[in-house]
Amino acid sequence: LEKVSYEDARALLPPDVVAVGTSLGSFSVSAGLLRMMLQEFKPELDARRGQMDADPHFWMPATLSEASYVRVMTQKGTDAAVASAHYTRMRAFRARVLESLPQMRFFGAVPTGQEMYWWDYGRLTLYHENNVLATDSSASARALRHFLG
Repeated sequence: LEKVSYEDARALLPPDVVAVGTSLGSFSVSAGLLRMMLQEFKPELDARRGQMDADPHFWMPATLSEASYVRVMTQKGTDAAVASAHYTRMRAFRARVLESLPQMRFFGAVPTGQEMYWWDYGRLTLYHENNVLATDSSASARALRHFLG
């Protein structure tokens, strides 16, 4: 959950969640998940219309109950039927991912250590910088090319 109060987060999370922390605003994906995401969102990408954000349109429907997701999204101004339809789409996508990539966890913390690479695609300028980086001869560039497949 992102951009909700502590009280709302506690109310929306399952009872077995014992701690709530601050979002760092970042996540990593495998090359396989990225390929599946590109395929899933191909109609929107091809049309070059609309906007989706990672937290409300991907992580929240993948990790919350439908009732909690619809509640949060209607508080953000989304029609309940639209939120419910998107939730259904993302849960079906999650099921396809888990079936296609059984060796991978869909969601979880991963220890990265001190020697990791960080390629932030959160802004257009960073997207450009990292795509240019992929043409470089550095170790980071080689790792990025390997990640991208």
